[in-house]
Amino acid sequence: MKNLISKFILPTLFGALAITIIGSSCSISPAVDERDKTAPVIEVLSPNEGAIFYTKTSLGGASPLSLILEAKATDEFKIIRATATVYDSDNKQYGDTYEELSATQNIPVEVYTSLAVDLVGDYKIVFEFEDINGNIGTETRNVTSYEAFDDEGEEAAKK
Repeated sequence: MKNLISKFILPTLFGALAITIIGSSCSISPAVDERDKTAPVIEVLSPNEGAIFYTKTSLGGASPLSLILEAKATDEFKIIRATATVYDSDNKQYGDTYEELSATQNIPVEVYTSLAVDLVGDYKIVFEFEDINGNIGTETRNVTSYEAFDDEGEEAAKK
């Protein structure tokens, strides 16, 4: 029995222990390439530059009362973050940043949300995509919101 333990059981136990320890210290991480200096390529699908929309308090069937914010990006490496941020004419952030995180490599990553505002003005929308190597690409669209009037020509009530 002593031979059986020393020849088969102990080596098997130590072998399994070594595999477990070595295997648990290894991790698989996405490829990072320090030579990559190319930002993701962004395609803004909506809105078009200079798009016009109306405040959400507008009357008289004004349309559109909101804009779709949509962009996608591709990159040779994994895109880890995509955001859409809106700024008012004073360059102050309007609302929250919409963020999408990626879990897939080498496929288009898309950010999709909408914008509706209470105030007339010019707004800047910044789409930003970052790849796993820290390269950041940005695209900007400038849009304008107007107050619509009701059927009698009176300005719509403001909040």
